[in-house]
Amino acid sequence: MQVSELTPMRCTAWNTAEVEQSQRFDFYRSALCDSFAHLTPHKLSEEGNFFALVEHWSGDCGEFTRMVTSTHCVSRTRRDIAKGPDDHLYLNFIERGEMEFEQFGSRYLLRPGDLAMVDNAYVFQAQSNARDVHRHLAFRIDRQALRGNAADITQRFIKHELTPALRQTLAYLCRANQAWTAEHLARVVAAVRSLTLTIVSGHSEVEAHRTAILDRIKMLISAGMSNPEFSLDEVARSLKMSRRSVQKYLQANNLSFSTMLLDARLEQALLMFLRSNGRVCMEEISFRCGFGELSTFYRAFKARFGVPPAAYRDRLLNRS
Repeated sequence: MQVSELTPMRCTAWNTAEVEQSQRFDFYRSALCDSFAHLTPHKLSEEGNFFALVEHWSGDCGEFTRMVTSTHCVSRTRRDIAKGPDDHLYLNFIERGEMEFEQFGSRYLLRPGDLAMVDNAYVFQAQSNARDVHRHLAFRIDRQALRGNAADITQRFIKHELTPALRQTLAYLCRANQAWTAEHLARVVAAVRSLTLTIVSGHSEVEAHRTAILDRIKMLISAGMSNPEFSLDEVARSLKMSRRSVQKYLQANNLSFSTMLLDARLEQALLMFLRSNGRVCMEEISFRCGFGELSTFYRAFKARFGVPPAAYRDRLLNRS
């Protein structure tokens, strides 16, 4: 997989040290849990000083979040899900401290080096415990790339022979910083994804290669979708493949380029609805999502969701 063409990953940080101690948990709740991650935090005790440092890395090659916190609990409720829909799975790696995690009736006590898959489309609860500091990393995985539910996937990590290699790679990713080159970071992210897919799916070498190609196609679509002229030919050129070969990869997985591109643009529109809180007009959203004409955006959105985009946005924001 060639990664040198990808743009550098963006790092956004939230640090409670920037505010007064009495305001730190409220800052954590409003700046991170309510507006970004859509989680409900619970402070377990008034004793001691609460702190949290959260770094969110995102780019064409993938997305992960690194957290350093004191002891507390977070849950993803039905209200959180309604406020911030998220159909992805997240591979959680505990670097330091412990985490008590519960989802789908399964409970885990995760210690340093342990892995667990979390399904953000459903409610869960997680309590981070540490004498001094708790550290963990959450790595986003597209649902369609995996087979099985989150609980089953977590069990596969326990006994797979490649899990030690995945654990070491995640531990290395926890050290990511701005001094890393874009290519190096992209390769580490790609290694995490490749090992995860191999462990979970049991792919043969040929199947693993096909999965890597599909993953790369999705990255390129995400990077190029804001351009109304973005086409399958550009994907093929970036992959150094023929147009027909790319089509075969997609057809083998019951996918099409046009559908994937439209899905990516509509998903981006939904994210803009949430993050802009209604402050960005429909014309601007349509433009940023790569629709050449506002009317095209309206038709595509209504065909997918049954209502015009403005009505959907108002309904979504009213829920919050």
